[in-house]
Amino acid sequence: MSNGWFSFGKDSPAVKLARIEFDNGYALNIMSDQLPFTIGRAKDRNLVVTSAFVSRRHCTIDAVDGELHIIDDHLLKHESAAIAHRIHLLFGGEFMLAISPHDANGQLIDAPEPDDTASATRANTHGVLLVDLCDSTEKTPEQVGTITQHLRIELLRKHRDKLLMIKNTGDGFLLVYENPGSAFESAERVLRFQNAKGAQFDFDLRVTLDAGATTETADRDRLGIAINRAARIEKVQAGNIEERGEQFESLRARNRCILSEDMKRTLTLTNRATCQHIGACQLKGFGDVAHQVFQYPFDQNERGPGSGRSPGHLDRRSVS
Repeated sequence: MSNGWFSFGKDSPAVKLARIEFDNGYALNIMSDQLPFTIGRAKDRNLVVTSAFVSRRHCTIDAVDGELHIIDDHLLKHESAAIAHRIHLLFGGEFMLAISPHDANGQLIDAPEPDDTASATRANTHGVLLVDLCDSTEKTPEQVGTITQHLRIELLRKHRDKLLMIKNTGDGFLLVYENPGSAFESAERVLRFQNAKGAQFDFDLRVTLDAGATTETADRDRLGIAINRAARIEKVQAGNIEERGEQFESLRARNRCILSEDMKRTLTLTNRATCQHIGACQLKGFGDVAHQVFQYPFDQNERGPGSGRSPGHLDRRSVS
């Protein structure tokens, strides 16, 4: 059986020990009769990963003193670590890997919940980041794949421990973080990357940020108003704004960062950013409520290397 990056033999009908999930939505179970379970580029591995970022014998999952461990320092900074609950790892510097052990009843063991009420309250306000590649239908699948691979690497450079979910949308990514601040910093990072490399790789982005509670589904997806709202706000253009704000004329068509009012309020409370008020508009699926829309001018708050594409030029371009 194979799926893109990896291939492996059919699972044996034995006891489930752990579940491996990749951020492209693919998953498999590790069975008791498969230990030691090996991962790497070599063809004799249980899980063959066809990525140049992964070594031939990258890591091994095995039982150590009665506990499930991940062994080798290609994934971790130490040679062996127990898998006592769900953990997230950056795999080969290219994509995220989640490993969840099963308990004696066959149930997956998630990360422990925070003990104090304040931490639990903060955890309910998640940061939602939507990154969309403009004009993806005008590019070849190979071009889209190359660009999204670079975007994935940038998105996973930091805050991996705060990442609750990353989903490949085909022409971009949907990410949910434990807190809005981590989502905001990841948005800044990916926009700086576009600013530096957009001309070289010929791509533009639309980035959207929202904040709110999300919940995990049985299949490890996430649901929430903030996710749905971000998907609607991402498509907003000047013609959709019904009540113009003070900085309406600053709205860009692409290479922009659009924020919901909830995210803007969160950033204001933490003094993280100065945002432009674009205006208010209705969003499909949200009734007659007018939603305030803001823009974070990342290249004015923190200038990075230029891409040779001025904001004025970008504002005039049509968006798919």
